[in-house]
Amino acid sequence: MRKTIRTRWSEKSRVVATHNCEVLSDQAGVLELRFNIVCARRNVHPITLRLAVWGTVEGSTPCDLLPESARKLIGSECRQRLNGIFKALTPKLHHGLYDDRPLQIENVSFLNTPAALIDAFIQGSRERMQETAEALLRHEFGNHAINNEHIRTALKSVDPGLRWGAAIISGSRHDRSMVPGLIKLAKERDTGIQMAALWALTKIADVRALPVLQQWLLDQRTPVKLRVDAAVALGRIGYRHIPALIKGLDFKELHEPLSAVFQEIGSPALEPLMRTLLDSGRRLVGGEHHYLADGLVKALAALGQVAVGPLIETLKNTDWYVRGHAAETLGRIGDSRAFEPLLHALDDPNDSVRSSAAWALGRVGNPRAVEPLIEFLKREKEDMARANAIVALGSLRDRRVISVLRKVAQSEHCVAALKAKEALWNQFNEPIWPRRTKSLAADG
Repeated sequence: MRKTIRTRWSEKSRVVATHNCEVLSDQAGVLELRFNIVCARRNVHPITLRLAVWGTVEGSTPCDLLPESARKLIGSECRQRLNGIFKALTPKLHHGLYDDRPLQIENVSFLNTPAALIDAFIQGSRERMQETAEALLRHEFGNHAINNEHIRTALKSVDPGLRWGAAIISGSRHDRSMVPGLIKLAKERDTGIQMAALWALTKIADVRALPVLQQWLLDQRTPVKLRVDAAVALGRIGYRHIPALIKGLDFKELHEPLSAVFQEIGSPALEPLMRTLLDSGRRLVGGEHHYLADGLVKALAALGQVAVGPLIETLKNTDWYVRGHAAETLGRIGDSRAFEPLLHALDDPNDSVRSSAAWALGRVGNPRAVEPLIEFLKREKEDMARANAIVALGSLRDRRVISVLRKVAQSEHCVAALKAKEALWNQFNEPIWPRRTKSLAADG
């Protein structure tokens, strides 16, 4: 197949030249392009670029035929530019097949036309992964149904395309008999094959794959979607592997999916999560684990009512950091049993705990919190604690607080005043300043 597309010159990028981009091959799992790049002294050279769904990016230029001494003499830059394209495209190809986020191929150092073709190839391959995998194996074993023997043979093949195809088919069929072979593929040095094996293992969710799933869950180089799938697979395997899931809470992008996994696990997850919060304490402040505390709060909140009793007891902990996160979690759950303990927490010696308790009372939604929160506003000096108390008063929607909010909005210039103005308008549809219709009429 040959398709010619016109591109334009970019003086800034100096990578794609004035001439054509040709699609030399667009068969199952492979895209081959030819386009021009600028070499030494603005000489235009054609290069060939070949991408394969199993993660291979290859290419060649006319300068490759010259000895190294000749390339240095003429100042050839083809190979350096092509290597730059390889370096930029390879991770995008690996991630694009297994992640549903935008690929941003246009950020690679060549113009939009080749980028659009590559983007379409990767997205199309993602949508037709199983179809492409079966086509690769049929090309090798003949045009008939692919059986387990074919897959086992392909998993051991020296051809990366066959290994990739076998992994994809195994995952699509949820075939547990292929797990040993997939575990071996997941330990290969070829990243594209590793990711295909991991994708398959997340679909199968077999206990034998635990070490692999745990390892890739915590590896930030892995596409987020694959890490999420690994977390879900660990949850499906069983609650015995909660410690690995808790480690995943150290990554912000995994908070929501892991919270859903913990909610599915239920009460068996409570004790490990609480122990992690209590053991860590102020060590979670800043440092390399600064996302873990937020993740623990979200995970415990996802457990719902089963976590309320232990969290109320945690409000008595000697570590203010633990008390503060317990108060925030109780607010996220919103259970009425937390009302009285949170009222007592308004008198906590630490302002962060008082601030969390004030916010949590608004989430619990008991109208009896109005008077205590108003009194709290009168004595509290810390701006953020006052701001959270105002947010809570606004969420309770008791019109008795309008005069209090107006006073704060008009007399202060701080976060609390801003929150008071927002509450007046958003919760009560009240203007920030008093209406002066009568006085204006009198002036007229």
